[in-house]
Amino acid sequence: MGSEVYYFTFTGNSKMIAEKIASRFSLKISQIKAPKLPYLAWLILSFTPFEVKSSFKEVEEEDLILCFPKWTFNCPPVTYFLKRLKARKLAMVISYGGFDEVRYAEFYRSLAMKRVEACSYFLMKRGKFDERVFDWLKDFLHI
Repeated sequence: MGSEVYYFTFTGNSKMIAEKIASRFSLKISQIKAPKLPYLAWLILSFTPFEVKSSFKEVEEEDLILCFPKWTFNCPPVTYFLKRLKARKLAMVISYGGFDEVRYAEFYRSLAMKRVEACSYFLMKRGKFDERVFDWLKDFLHI
């Protein structure tokens, strides 16, 4: 039983977080790759409940760390990924810069709980890497 890290990023911030976590715990890291769309298209999609077909490597481990940004109401590539996820535990690290991040995280937690046994999240203010995430991951995933 092991863990691995997945991330979706638009600006690179979630990738940086995922890389630090993967490096700290010596975990495999994989990207959720979405189609190339202009920022305005992603902004419009973030106001909808839609998912956008994205590509990713099949999850191999039982426990997963997922790093992604907080968008308006929805991050379509993440929604797509979560609706296809098969894992035991999911630790979500959500990077935010605006507002209403707890509601957003709870939405994704409830979506994930349809596919996993346990799910928790850690909110990280954009641009300020919070080292407490390491202890939180150790406690939640026992890594």
